[in-house]
Amino acid sequence: MAETQARPKAQPRKNPGKAATFVPSLHFTRKNALMAGVAVATVVAGYLLLGAGDMHLAAFLLVVGYLVLFPLAIVVK
Repeated sequence: MAETQARPKAQPRKNPGKAATFVPSLHFTRKNALMAGVAVATVVAGYLLLGAGDMHLAAFLLVVGYLVLFPLAIVVK
């Protein structure tokens, strides 16, 4: 049996003389979860309509779900 070797722990990088970089936090709230749920429901409805043969409404729902609702669910605070 092959022995596994422990990896050395990563050391934090030091940036002397450089300003700290801003890292935006993604704090998800109940509002974000609700919007993500609406986006998932919209995309699922779009695929169901696509399978049923309604191409125009399916395409509209898929575009709205993927290009509008999912991004809003991520960035809205």
